[in-house]
Amino acid sequence: MFFFWLLLQRSLNLVWFLYTLLCSFLLFLLAVRCSCSRFLLGYLVRFCSSYLELLSLVLVFYGNKINSNHSFIFFGLLLKESDFWSSSNMSKRFKYDHHNQEHVANQLQLDTPELPLDMITEILSWMPVNSLLRSKCVSKEWLSLIQDPCFVSIHMRRATATPLSLHDEADLILDDDRFRIIDSFSGLLLKQNIETHKYHLCNPATRQMLHLPDPNHGVLCMPDPNLGTFFTLSAYNSCTHECKLAFTYYSLNKEGVEQRVSEILSVGRDDRWRPLRHQPPREDGKVVMECFLRSEGEFHSVKTVQNGQDLELKVLSFDIWKETFVASTLPRGIFLDLSETFLFLWDSCLAVSEITEEALHVMVLEHCTGGFRWSRSKIVVPLRFLREETYPKEKLVPVRGTSSDLWFQFKEKIEFCYHVETGKIKGTKPLLPKKKKHPYEYRPSLVTLEGMIPEGNH
Repeated sequence: MFFFWLLLQRSLNLVWFLYTLLCSFLLFLLAVRCSCSRFLLGYLVRFCSSYLELLSLVLVFYGNKINSNHSFIFFGLLLKESDFWSSSNMSKRFKYDHHNQEHVANQLQLDTPELPLDMITEILSWMPVNSLLRSKCVSKEWLSLIQDPCFVSIHMRRATATPLSLHDEADLILDDDRFRIIDSFSGLLLKQNIETHKYHLCNPATRQMLHLPDPNHGVLCMPDPNLGTFFTLSAYNSCTHECKLAFTYYSLNKEGVEQRVSEILSVGRDDRWRPLRHQPPREDGKVVMECFLRSEGEFHSVKTVQNGQDLELKVLSFDIWKETFVASTLPRGIFLDLSETFLFLWDSCLAVSEITEEALHVMVLEHCTGGFRWSRSKIVVPLRFLREETYPKEKLVPVRGTSSDLWFQFKEKIEFCYHVETGKIKGTKPLLPKKKKHPYEYRPSLVTLEGMIPEGNH
């Protein structure tokens, strides 16, 4: 990659030199009014401009891939300056030439060659946010493209989600003792001012923020972790560009009765928080174990409940877009020991699994018309790497998966990706120490909500 980058730089220097030499020669010809070569020079200028456009886009793409600090927006501006030599301007400058005026005008009607919009969109969609923000100044077309909601969605899907602490964009927020991070989603951070207890939404990549109204119930402004449990669910719909926030705080009073306070806010639509229209159903039985899992716009409370001698796995799911609760119970007999099962997300759906006889057995809580339903049968994925005994199954924990890839954590030290079709491990990386790892992942994006202002303007 380094030699490829060096070759591109050398090529750019050569083209820039030739381009400068060509422009100088053209000015010389204009000075002596040598009309015989004007058409040829105009064609060469347009060809060189197109080559510069292609080369600058490639350099921008590969330069960002290797984390180069060079800025190539200058070449985009250079391309726009090449309009000085376009057919309309050239014909105006050659208007004084009576003999060749008609011939030159006809020949220069050819449009300047341009890259297809699809190719430009494809290249730009892989670029980091900071480069895209600089690219807005290239042209009105690029500005319109980068701000287009469809492009924002494509770029966000292609961005890689990594721990929040690894991003330079979030350093200023993480190092600011005045704020604490509440949630991270779609490139946005939900944070609270520790002194004023005010909530804010911000985009660290674009340096924009939005002030949120205070919740109606005081306990949601100052939740006490010693007296109860505080949950948040934040979601952004890339299709409708809606954003919703939900806060829940529940605790036990002196009589042991559960008390719950829940409020929801549609960002940009609601001027104040409102209570949930539906409340979760009451559950019977003794809760042996409880854990929580979030997916895109959904919050799942998974409980292992003891009824007599039997154990059941019950799931209470909340859909933030429909603002409804749905209760589901895992069919009995699917797994022999519920205490040995793992919870993770399978294609953004809640999944329960266990590792048995060199295979991963998975039951998925799928979406349906009425809400959720369990898959009709278990998904069995052979784990061929277990035969090598490099990663004993006793130390393995599945963390997420799709129909093609599975991610595992081993001894809380490394994480690796297993390709289902080939049966091979295709990627391994060490896990961050707990002291350095932030609980949230961050995916840089261009998402901008209505009412956002630059962070410096309070």
